[in-house]
Amino acid sequence: MSDTDSSESSSNKEKPAQPVLPKTIAFRNYSLLDPDFERDYYNKFYTPSYYFVNDTVDKSLDNISQIIEFTPLNQIIKDPPELISKFKSYILNLIPQQSYSDVLNQWPPIFPSKSLQSRPLFKLLLKLVKLSRKPDKIFAWFISDVFNRINVVINNKKPLLSSAILITKSRLTTYAMLDEKMYLHIYTQSNPKKRSLTSLFNEKAVRAIPSEDGSTITITGPLANVINTITLRKKELVTPFCQSFSKKPPHFYIFMSDIQNPIPKPMYDAILQSLINDDGIALRALAAPETIPNEHKVKVFIAILDIGASTGCLISMLSTIFSAIFELPDASIKFLTGPESIILTLSQATAIRFKGNFQETFITELASYLTENKDINLFEKPKEFEDCLFTCLDKILTTIDQIPKPIRLVCSMIQNFACLRFNNRETVWALVGFFLGSFLHILLDQIAMKNQESQKIIREIGKLVRLTFTANEFFPKYALPGWNERLSSEFKPKLYIFLANVCKVPPDVQFGDPPKSHIKIGIEEIIRVIAEPKINQKICESIRKITEGEVLHTTALSWAVAASISMQFSLNQEMVAPNYPEVLSLAPLIKPNNEASGYAALVDPKESEKQNIKISSDQKEAEKEESSDSPGLKIDQNVAKTAEPDYSYYSYYSDEYETDDKDEESDSKKVVVSVVSVDPTKKPVVNDKENAQDEDSIQSYSDV
Repeated sequence: MSDTDSSESSSNKEKPAQPVLPKTIAFRNYSLLDPDFERDYYNKFYTPSYYFVNDTVDKSLDNISQIIEFTPLNQIIKDPPELISKFKSYILNLIPQQSYSDVLNQWPPIFPSKSLQSRPLFKLLLKLVKLSRKPDKIFAWFISDVFNRINVVINNKKPLLSSAILITKSRLTTYAMLDEKMYLHIYTQSNPKKRSLTSLFNEKAVRAIPSEDGSTITITGPLANVINTITLRKKELVTPFCQSFSKKPPHFYIFMSDIQNPIPKPMYDAILQSLINDDGIALRALAAPETIPNEHKVKVFIAILDIGASTGCLISMLSTIFSAIFELPDASIKFLTGPESIILTLSQATAIRFKGNFQETFITELASYLTENKDINLFEKPKEFEDCLFTCLDKILTTIDQIPKPIRLVCSMIQNFACLRFNNRETVWALVGFFLGSFLHILLDQIAMKNQESQKIIREIGKLVRLTFTANEFFPKYALPGWNERLSSEFKPKLYIFLANVCKVPPDVQFGDPPKSHIKIGIEEIIRVIAEPKINQKICESIRKITEGEVLHTTALSWAVAASISMQFSLNQEMVAPNYPEVLSLAPLIKPNNEASGYAALVDPKESEKQNIKISSDQKEAEKEESSDSPGLKIDQNVAKTAEPDYSYYSYYSDEYETDDKDEESDSKKVVVSVVSVDPTKKPVVNDKENAQDEDSIQSYSDV
């Protein structure tokens, strides 16, 4: 052996052996997409279970983005491919829970990149978005599937699985209840005249065995010993009660058909937990159309607002309600602005709970002006009435800083969901205007009830305010000459600017802290409504469709985030770490038609089934060329087209609707305007705080 060889061998002995890194990079906290970090701390942190697949991170994420891109969203959530399932498991284990909870209950949702807890999530989202040509769908999947699984794993334990009234020798009401820890409780009334309950039984249960005739249920314990035998008052509840002991228990709302006073405290807790839970199943069922009769809607939604404000989950709950509305395949401008619309119900509930001092200041001032002109009659003095109406409209358009902040936040949320659902400028502003106009109409109507002297003109102007704020291309013409021209030339441009400014989310939105008595009354109202057999049947049917995947099961912010894809960085920019923005802000959508996201491409199962998941390489190349300028989804032009509405429940309109033979041509030229920028040619300003004024303390929770 030569000297050179010996020197080389000695030098090799002196240097420690370097670890051989596998091809993959770990998905670990604070090390996502950072090979240098992995190299430095390889020996310290290496665990084989951390590693995702036998390939590089870039290629793994690219495969994930392609699967999400070409697979129907319902299929990804209900029956995910193996790669997606593994990816979700690693996210669940490695991303801090706080990163998600911070996003779920703020509007607009923001991922701060410098936060130690949110940094891994921020980098992961950024990388996935950069790799995908459909970032809208990436966000929709991430929020509706990953967020959902995280919150279900951590927060989905309900305090009650089943409940039923028993047949006993005593005349007092006796309940049998099974909680999430599989303990069987039996309660009875302490006194017939009191609402309190006394516990008679409390033991661990494992199995429920019904008798052959279904009259009794035998409960066994951990040692397979019989611990109790019970007889339910309603035999139809025997099967679901026994299913409550399985791994997939039925939703406990099915047991609400068998309840009477005194209502046990676990029932209150179960209702509360089901409403604030991030999976939103019960809340989505309550918000489904034609589930709750109109006479109960307002009180139920007032209770929901109280519960959301007291628990800090109001934004999540409102987003869940909007998801239930806007995800309907047949949702149209006629449906969403109809007399039974949930948006109308929300405007009534928010007018009672979040009006603040707006009614005492501006609305009272407006009513005083109308009182001075109480003798003006539409048919006798149409010109004076017209001037009075437009004076009121001009006064309203100057109240941007007086409108309560919670109302402005709700307007912003409606705008976001409407952008995704319709991608039509006129329709978006019509929906925001419908909510805000209904809010103003309700406040004016409340003033009119207290002012008999000028009640007629206040109510007439209130109806016209709601009608005019909803004015859009689908709306019928006024019958009075000159009104339509004046509306188009004077009011409509100002209205769009006004609505755009209203939808700018003000800073420090406070919903108030309702008294505990309001929470108790609200839960009692919800229990009273859903305990009615016919309503309970509709709610349980809606829950079944959601849980079985017939309806897309999303969490609170799924479509809000999907609609809010406009971010503070260019998607075509090279992926360089120093170029990460301070925050990844999901501001409202502002894109041309050919770049905007299409609702049907994301959520419509029928449309998704028509798509071929395996596309040819030629198709891929063609789509890449088409989407080189922007990775956004292409709008489905059929989604934006809606039927002409029937506004027969309104007054002051002609029998002829406005028609346009060039609907298709006009639809192709429409763009979505930004909710945070008056000029639709400019980029949106995220969370604009200019000209924001502190609002007086909200004086909410007045009598209905």
